[in-house]
Amino acid sequence: MAAVPPPPAASSMRAFLARRTHVVLAPPTMAVASPARASAVAAARGPASLSPAAAGPIRGRRHRAPVAAAAQPRTERDPPTPRTDAPPPPPRAHNFDAEAERAAAVDAARDAFRGARESAVEKNAELAARLKGKLILAPLTRGGNLPFRRLCADHGADAAMSEMIFARSLVGRGGGGRGVSGAEKTRLRRAPGEELFGVQIATNEIREGVAAARLAADAGACWLDLNCGCPIYEATRRGLGAALLRKPTKLARLVSGLVAESPLPVTVKIRTGPGEASINAPFVAALLEAAGAAAVTIHGRTMEQR
Repeated sequence: MAAVPPPPAASSMRAFLARRTHVVLAPPTMAVASPARASAVAAARGPASLSPAAAGPIRGRRHRAPVAAAAQPRTERDPPTPRTDAPPPPPRAHNFDAEAERAAAVDAARDAFRGARESAVEKNAELAARLKGKLILAPLTRGGNLPFRRLCADHGADAAMSEMIFARSLVGRGGGGRGVSGAEKTRLRRAPGEELFGVQIATNEIREGVAAARLAADAGACWLDLNCGCPIYEATRRGLGAALLRKPTKLARLVSGLVAESPLPVTVKIRTGPGEASINAPFVAALLEAAGAAAVTIHGRTMEQR
């Protein structure tokens, strides 16, 4: 029987679908590989290839039958290392001795700052004699103002210190008088009835500290106290206050410079250390004594404890 051609509508639909890129139509006729060609392909692929019968018809590169992987000899995994009861190796030894290093630093400071320390012997001895057995009012930021100190003096306080004064705001930038704060100058005033009066400053520069010490001496102060214990951000962000405890040797050089040039004896207030993991008050106090400080006051908390 003769084949009946498809109706015109079906031909048009097939032509439309053939033009669509995302539609893949099977060819009208399926070419079946001949046995001879299948044998040639199998021979080229090797003995591990599938047989022509199992491979099925070859329809093109995208539809080739999968090739069986070559048989690989299986190897057993290495047996696990048996555990032993041997003790762990000892920790690695190092040649760093913190106590010895600190002792060496103190000895070096004594040699380096001998001149400044010897120049302040008389001033320090005089201050120690005047403060011996006295009731001293600790400095209080935003609390130890003149009216409060006057009240404490009326109730038996023998000695007091001013509120902390930023030396740069007191003497100006570079000591030239620019940026001087009038509020800082008022903290130099000595209250009536104060037998012994000290001025506390915050600085990390020798020149500023010496200039502030001269102004304090003119205001009637008996000694200069360097604040190395203030934990507030306003001070520590500038490298002042308790931030100086992070670099003890640099602090010792600062104190030595103040001791050598200040007209007043110099005392220092510190804390136990920058943090719980870095308690260094004994080491810092030894360095400050070597630098010539007349006295060291320790606030029994770290900078982190506020």
